[in-house]
Amino acid sequence: AYARQQRFSGIMQPVAARLNEEQMQRLAQHYANLSQNPPIEIQVLPAAIERGERIANNGIREQRVPACNSCHGQSGPTNPVYPELSGQYANYIVLQLKLFKGEQRGGTPYAHLMKHVAPNLTGDQMQDVARYYESLAPQAASVAK
Repeated sequence: AYARQQRFSGIMQPVAARLNEEQMQRLAQHYANLSQNPPIEIQVLPAAIERGERIANNGIREQRVPACNSCHGQSGPTNPVYPELSGQYANYIVLQLKLFKGEQRGGTPYAHLMKHVAPNLTGDQMQDVARYYESLAPQAASVAK
């Protein structure tokens, strides 16, 4: 997506633009094979995590927000191009949601789906769902090998 200018980053675009498909695949394989970093201590906010879990599992019907897990799954994404959210840093998830909300985020051919979700979330709801996913262990089975 960076190489095709569908996702923007002043750091990643110049690097990705120089790579061919085989090089991208080799880099992806390299990172997929790295051992996981030791867990970092996250600030546990039980109430926020509980609220985020409800959003992830049930969505927010009155705000037209579907359950995050309907696409991103509880044990990994339902579509291989959907990103894994479990174990992601909360600040990263919030940033991505804000970029989608501001229509400044591209990516896969499915990225447009988030443009209908992110604008319907409040900042607090973004924080809650991000804290929930940060509190989960990454799903090793969803990592492409």
